[in-house]
Amino acid sequence: MTDSSDNSGGAAPIDGVDGLVAGVEKKMSELMAWHESRSEAFASEKKRHEDELTQERKALAIAQQEAEQARQRCQDKIASADRQREQLRRAAEALQARQATLEEELAAARDARRKAEQTTAELERQRTRAADQTQRLIDAIAGLDDAEVVIGEVTPTRRSKRNKQRARKAA
Repeated sequence: MTDSSDNSGGAAPIDGVDGLVAGVEKKMSELMAWHESRSEAFASEKKRHEDELTQERKALAIAQQEAEQARQRCQDKIASADRQREQLRRAAEALQARQATLEEELAAARDARRKAEQTTAELERQRTRAADQTQRLIDAIAGLDDAEVVIGEVTPTRRSKRNKQRARKAA
């Protein structure tokens, strides 16, 4: 194309068009260089952000894994505590049962002791009575006492005449 077809007012100098084209080319080169530097800066910044994001994702994955491990350890501790609580509950029940048994045994032992003390007291009374009777018998045989000699308190029973006779003699 020529300048005469584009310009309706007259012919433009060739230097002016060439200068204009050279100026536009220069500006286009500057614009392309600026665009390239901006694209490189953007790509560099994009790469840096991607690297940071990758590092953050790795850190997050590690943190999530640690959190999962901590959660698992916590669940294990809870399960262990539950098992220990159950064992302690069973042990407490066993101890309560043992305590009840021991309390029953203690009550039985106290009752047996009370009965033994009663038996001992009764035996002591019988021994004392027997000693008194023996002493009276000895005194009667020796002639020291004028009282009648009674060997024992015998009560007649219906079973035999012989027991009745013994009771009369003793009286």
